[in-house]
Formats: sequence, C-alpha cells, structure tokens
Amino acid sequence: MHWNHAWNNYQYSDRKALEKTISLMKEAGVGSVRLDFLWQDIEPVQGKTDYSKYDELVELLFQNNIQILGLLIIPRIGRRLRRRGLP
Repeated sequence: MHWNHAWNNYQYSDRKALEKTISLMKEAGVGSVRLDFLWQDIEPVQGKTDYSKYDELVELLFQNNIQILGLLIIPRIGRRLRRRGLP
C-alpha cells in the first residue's frame, strides 16, 4: 500500500479517501499492510529528512489497529548495485 503517487493515480489524495479506505480494510479484517517508504519522499534534498508525508497514513493505520510492515525503498542504491554486477 502506498498513498499518493502518480503510479496509483493519486488514489488517496485527501484524508477522507484515506479514512474510507482504511475503514474498509479494518471492516474486511485486515490486520497488517506492507507500506513502502520511498527515500526520495523522506529525503527530497540530501541531508534534510522529512517524514511528514507518511505521518497521516501511519497515524490512521495505527488508530485502526492495522500493523505496518514498513519497507524503506532506496531506488538509487539498487541501480548502483546492478551497475557493479550485484543482484
């Protein structure tokens, strides 16, 4: 699950849409979600971190007792490793 990016057509662009989705998840018995934390969102400028983009989503999931399997996605590292011949 990820919230507000072009690849998901900005499906969760406001709090109301996010609340509705999480409410439906809770109603369906969802107890955990995988959530990608994109490094380019957390550190848009090198050396300056900002987690606020994820605060609302994490808060709503926590309030609804939905656990998060958080993955920190750092795409640049993957490209560097592949250039060095690593998987």
